[in-house]
Amino acid sequence: MSVHDTSGTPDRDPGETDLQASITHAIAHAIEHDQLVLHYQPILDLRTDSVHAYEALVRWNRPDVALVPPAEFIPVAETSDLICRVGAWVIDRAARQLADWNNDTGNRRLIVAVNISGRHINTPRIRDDVAAALQAHDIDPGQLVLEITETVHIDEHAMDHLNELRGLGVGLSLDDVGTGHNTIDQVSRLPLDSIKIDLTYIDPTTPALRETLQQLVDVAHSLGLAVCGECVERDDQLALLRSLGVEAAQGYLLGRPTTAQELDGRLSRQEPPAGEPPSGES
Repeated sequence: MSVHDTSGTPDRDPGETDLQASITHAIAHAIEHDQLVLHYQPILDLRTDSVHAYEALVRWNRPDVALVPPAEFIPVAETSDLICRVGAWVIDRAARQLADWNNDTGNRRLIVAVNISGRHINTPRIRDDVAAALQAHDIDPGQLVLEITETVHIDEHAMDHLNELRGLGVGLSLDDVGTGHNTIDQVSRLPLDSIKIDLTYIDPTTPALRETLQQLVDVAHSLGLAVCGECVERDDQLALLRSLGVEAAQGYLLGRPTTAQELDGRLSRQEPPAGEPPSGES
């Protein structure tokens, strides 16, 4: 792993360590030199048993290093506005891939979800980044879903940005539902289309967790929101989601993240890919 000297960088955070600075510099270099890649994990529609969506997950294809999973570089990017550059890149590439799939399959109903950081949501550029990607690649806005983690603080400005995004026609989803505080309040007040429930609650063996899961599903449905269960790895978890009327599921049981190239040719057959070894998401 190469280390880059950033001692002369004028906008360096004084509190940033040398290691953070070197990684930050390397991530910026990766964006500029097209070293980031997206892998796609299937999301199964439990009503039709077909893959109707994919979540785009970023990796760093760093030269002379094994493929770097997001857990090893995204937290560093999130300490500065660099995460907004990463987010803009992910949005643009996901939209480009959707356009390619639209052209290849003639199916403009496929959805791709991307994760958006709290820092990005809290900046006005988020609307411009999304609008630019939609215009550049001519996809239907509803094919793009932006996922916001429940623990992200949504202030007045961020709420305005979310409403502007809804005005563009893109979907909004609350991710990791159940991991933050005031979950019901968050689900109720945000302009959402769907929620993703954290794996903690998808536990058929614990009555209390099953009851909480039922409550979350009921609240979402009462608000007209679709529900997806995350990190499904076992048949009994999938059966639980079906029994509660959950619309979608995602996890290693249904398919692991894989490249767009490996997906080409499978979309029309709705065949879940074998994908890559586990790297932190399921």
